[in-house]
Amino acid sequence: MTIKIITDSVSDLPASLAQKYDITLVPCYINVDGRSYLDGVDMSRTEFYDQLPHWKVPPTTAAPGVPMFEAAYQQAVDSGATGIISIHVAERLSNIINAARIAARKFEGKLPICIVDSGQVSMGIGMQAAAAAEFARAGMKLDEITEKVVQKAKQIYTFAALDTLEYLNRGGRVAHLGMNLAGLLQIKPIAKVHDGKISLELHRTRVNAMKRLVEVAGKYGPLRQVAMVHANALERVHALYEEIRPYLNLELVPEFTDVTPVIGTHTGPGAVGLVFEVAPE
Repeated sequence: MTIKIITDSVSDLPASLAQKYDITLVPCYINVDGRSYLDGVDMSRTEFYDQLPHWKVPPTTAAPGVPMFEAAYQQAVDSGATGIISIHVAERLSNIINAARIAARKFEGKLPICIVDSGQVSMGIGMQAAAAAEFARAGMKLDEITEKVVQKAKQIYTFAALDTLEYLNRGGRVAHLGMNLAGLLQIKPIAKVHDGKISLELHRTRVNAMKRLVEVAGKYGPLRQVAMVHANALERVHALYEEIRPYLNLELVPEFTDVTPVIGTHTGPGAVGLVFEVAPE
């Protein structure tokens, strides 16, 4: 049985890993100045973050359409897949997974497609997709892989220190979280994503926010795997990595990933963070 893994571009899965595991990434859309760009195809991430502070009208994002998922699933079928696991950004944060579900209906009776809500963003999705591919290579059945991925999702956390609340406010996320923006633009928030839920902590300085991320690594350690994520802030995320290294017991250096503009539209440039998996209790 050949099982194909498919995810979306919010997963931030590095091209090297996607190629290694033959994982298909369905791109989202970035809408800027009346034009739509395919995430990771039509605009580089560096270019996006360099221009983000200067756009008068904030960019918006859009989920891939149902036809894009249908095409990805059909390509998997044409390539010999006998089953598909499609893993996507948390349903509470995006409607991407709904497009995947609608597309999967077209293939009912042709091959099984398991749609998985990762409960995550960025490499929190990517870790699950890579794990699913490893399980498939090990010969596990579709239902077994899906069950193991769902279990793994509960052990994955994302913590990111944002440089400002401005971009969350632009997208209406600050009001959604029940916060008053007045006097908070200089605050350095930390966003936490786990099991589909997002919450914010507020810190008065960047130094304090970074210290908090180090504390998080210590609190949840030893960590099973880690990815370092950033929004055009590679130097800062490397500095964070050096601070948390004492809490890591990893054979390999973590992936360092510049997050998708789909996320960066809400975080703004300068955000840094870590995605990690903890051991089951």
